[in-house]
Amino acid sequence: MVFYFVFLGWSPEDNVIWIVFAMALKVLAIQSVGTLILAIVGNKISAFSLSSAYLAPAFAFMGMTFPRGDMNSLAQFWGNLMPSTHFMELQVAVADHGAPLLTFLPSLGWLAVFSLLLPLAIYRLPKQLEVNLKERISL
Repeated sequence: MVFYFVFLGWSPEDNVIWIVFAMALKVLAIQSVGTLILAIVGNKISAFSLSSAYLAPAFAFMGMTFPRGDMNSLAQFWGNLMPSTHFMELQVAVADHGAPLLTFLPSLGWLAVFSLLLPLAIYRLPKQLEVNLKERISL
């Protein structure tokens, strides 16, 4: 955003503080989901693979390269399972359209919901942090 503002003369339609706040929530949300996957799967390498598979279609399903309204139900469902989709909806609403808070509040809410997974993951995670010799050898 700084690059666009400084070098291209772009100016957002609304306050970028909302975007920065949502970006922090997005990072927390993605880390929460990744930590929960590790806590559930248990194997660090498998968890990494599953996390990659989970987020790999992010660009296709978050609606920036192809309109979400034209996607089939499965693609829309998968897109809704990714925090980045909700962040991009908020970013477009704030930066491009200058939308009021009530318009992008659902996106903020979904990012917060994803972030709430972190306590659950942390509760279960210590059981998964034991050193597994098979994992160490394969690295």
